[in-house]
Amino acid sequence: MILINVFGEYIQNNLYSNMDRPNKKRRTIPDVDPRAIDEANNQKIADDIEKEIDKAKDDVIIKKMKLENLNSRFKRPHNYEENLEISRLENEIKDGKEEIIEKLYLLKQVDNNKVIHAISLRNMEIKVKELEQSLQNAQDSYETEENKLTTEKINCKEITRIYKSQLEEIEKENELLELKLAAIIEENEEIEKEIEEILKKNNKRILKNESIEVMLRQSEEEIVRLENVLSEMVHNRINKMEN
Repeated sequence: MILINVFGEYIQNNLYSNMDRPNKKRRTIPDVDPRAIDEANNQKIADDIEKEIDKAKDDVIIKKMKLENLNSRFKRPHNYEENLEISRLENEIKDGKEEIIEKLYLLKQVDNNKVIHAISLRNMEIKVKELEQSLQNAQDSYETEENKLTTEKINCKEITRIYKSQLEEIEKENELLELKLAAIIEENEEIEKEIEEILKKNNKRILKNESIEVMLRQSEEEIVRLENVLSEMVHNRINKMEN
C-alpha cells in the first residue's frame, strides 16, 4: 500500500508536471491488498493488466506513427492547428508510456502478491498442520484423561461398593451389639433387683442377729446375777452353819 502511494506521488510530481497539456487525464493507481486478494483474483488482475499494457503499447505505436507522418508530411513550418495536433500526440504518447509504466508496476505488485499469497498459503498450511497436530495432541490428552477419569470412576464405584458393604456389616454388628447391650442391661437390672432382695434379707438377718445378741447379753447378765445371788446364798448358808 505504501509503495503504491509513493509511486503515485512520484508520477504526479514528475511525470505530470506540465499542467497546460490538453486532454490531460490523471489516473489513480488502485490498491492491491495481498491480505484480501486470493490467488485466483491475483491471476485475473494480472491478465487484465497485461491486456491493458498491450493495448497501451498499441496506442503508443499508432500515435508515434501518426506523429512521424505529421512531421514527415509537412516540410514547411507548422501552423497553429498542426502544432496543436503534434503537441496532443506527443502528450498522449507520453501519457501512454506513463500508463505502461504504471501498469508494469501494478503487474509487479500483483506478482509480488502472488508470491506473498503462496507464502501465506504455505504458512497457513504449516499453521493448519500445527493446529491439527495440537488438536490431535489435545484429543489424545482428552482421551487419556477421559480414560483416567473412567478408571477412577470405576475404582470409586468399587471402593464405594466395598465401603457400603463394610458399612452394612458394621450396622449389622451394631444391631447385634445393641441387642446384646439391651440384654446385658436387662440382666443387670435383674441382678440389681436380686441384690436389693439379698440386701433386704441381710438387713433382716442383721436385725435378727442384733436382737439375738441383745438377748444373749441379757441372758449372760442374768446368769451372772443369778450366779452372784447363788454364791451369796451359799456363802450365807455356810456362815450360818459355822455359827
